[in-house]
Amino acid sequence: MSTVPRRLSRQSSLRLQAGDLILRGFDNEEIMDFLEVSLSSVKRWRKKVEAEGLHALARKASTHSNAKLTPEQFEELRTVLTQGATASGYLTDRWTSRIVADLIHKKWDVQYSRSQVRKILNDLGFSYQKPAVKSTKHSQEVIEHWKKYDWVRIKKADKEGLTLTIWDASGFSFVPTCGKTWAPVGETPVLRETPGRHNHTCLGFIKRTPRRHLMRFCHTVIKGAASFEDFVFSLTELHYYCRKKVIVLWDNLPLHDAVATYFEEERPDWFEFEYFPVYSPELNPVEYCWNTNEE
Repeated sequence: MSTVPRRLSRQSSLRLQAGDLILRGFDNEEIMDFLEVSLSSVKRWRKKVEAEGLHALARKASTHSNAKLTPEQFEELRTVLTQGATASGYLTDRWTSRIVADLIHKKWDVQYSRSQVRKILNDLGFSYQKPAVKSTKHSQEVIEHWKKYDWVRIKKADKEGLTLTIWDASGFSFVPTCGKTWAPVGETPVLRETPGRHNHTCLGFIKRTPRRHLMRFCHTVIKGAASFEDFVFSLTELHYYCRKKVIVLWDNLPLHDAVATYFEEERPDWFEFEYFPVYSPELNPVEYCWNTNEE
C-alpha cells in the first residue's frame, strides 16, 4: 500500500486552519480576517466543528470515486445535452457544469466534480457560450416572405423621397438577463424566453435622409415602461424636425398599433407605418445599436 501523503488543496487547508482556530477560541471575525474568507464560511465551519469535531472539516472520499461513464453512456449524454435541460426536467434550458453533474448522478449514479464535467463537455465537443434567445413564436418562413415582398416595397418608397425611420424600444436593468450555457462547438444555442420588466426604457430610431443618404441614430431615455403618450410625443417631435411624411418601421406591439391608429386618424399625412414580422429582432438594425451600447 502506498505511504505517499496526499497534498491538501488550498480550500481543505483553509478549512482545517479555521477549525484549529475555532478550537483555540478565536471568534468568527478574527478567523475571517486572518484567513481572508467569508463570514458565512466561518459560521458553517464552526457549526460542523461544534457538532462533530475537527475531523468534520476534512474532505471525505467519494464513494463513487472510481465510477466512470462508459463510452455508450457518454454518447447518450451527448444526445441528452442536445435536447436541452428542460427536456430532462430542469427549469432552465441553460446547461451549467453543476446541472450536468447533477444529471449524470441522477441518471447513471456516477459523481463527477464540476471541473471534471467541464473537461467531459469539452471532450464531447461542447463549449461554454452565450445563447441567442428567440421567442417560440419566431417563424423563419414569415421572415423570408417579408424580406422578399414587404422590405422591397418599403425600400422603394424610401427611394421615392420619403424619410425612412426604423424604431425600437429597449429596457435596461442592473439585473443580468442572459448567462452562458454549454453547447456544441460552433453552434450558438437558442433559448426560448419571455421578456421581463425593466427599470428604464430607451426609445431609439435610425433615421435615413434620402438626399444625403446618411444614417443617424437618435434615442431618448424614459423612466419605467414607455407609454402611449411617450411614443406620440417622440413621433410628433420627429415630424416637426423632418417636416415631411415619414416611414415608421417597427415591431408588431399592441402599443405600436394604438399609436399608428391615433396618427392615421388625427394626422394621416404625417406618417406611413410599416411592421417587422412577429418576433424577428435580427431584422431590426436598432437592436445592434443596443448591443453595441451594452458592450
